[in-house]
Amino acid sequence: NVNGWETSYTLVDGSGNTLISRNGLSANTYYRDTVSVDDGMCYTFHINDSGEDGLSFWANPGQGSGIIRLRKADALSTFKVFGTDFGAELTYQFTVGWTLDAPTIPSNNPEIHILPNPSSDFISVMFETNEKATYSVIDLSGKILMTKSSDEPETIFDIHELASGLYFIKVKSGNKEYTEKFLKVD
Repeated sequence: NVNGWETSYTLVDGSGNTLISRNGLSANTYYRDTVSVDDGMCYTFHINDSGEDGLSFWANPGQGSGIIRLRKADALSTFKVFGTDFGAELTYQFTVGWTLDAPTIPSNNPEIHILPNPSSDFISVMFETNEKATYSVIDLSGKILMTKSSDEPETIFDIHELASGLYFIKVKSGNKEYTEKFLKVD
């Protein structure tokens, strides 16, 4: 966003070692940090925003927007996407190398990637397009629960409020339509 200088972040391991620490960020700049982590170790990712309006805030559209996500090194395996309207701070604690009780949902549609899947909070829907696409979250009865339009290759949905269960993402682009399933877990 345009107020990068307001944002700082750290990644600390379970032993208290700081693995990443950034502050004084530049406006409209993409930062990519690569860190080697150990299976079974606990980690804390902390983001601070001195402006208390996160990376994007509905009441301050002039600040622009941003994205925060944790990915595996293979770049297609996003395991956490954060909401950007987090106010003054956001803390996320996680481990690496532990598996969910629910298996990863395989993609039946190579055009759409939903990560992470299953998810409890946010999903990132990746769809390559050169034109505006409409993304819809649909329940098993066919009811449209959320809709977004974007010409970006990645669209993020906050699914916190959804009940646990199976849902679909429908993407309409031009005269084509694609559907993929995802699992919401608590």
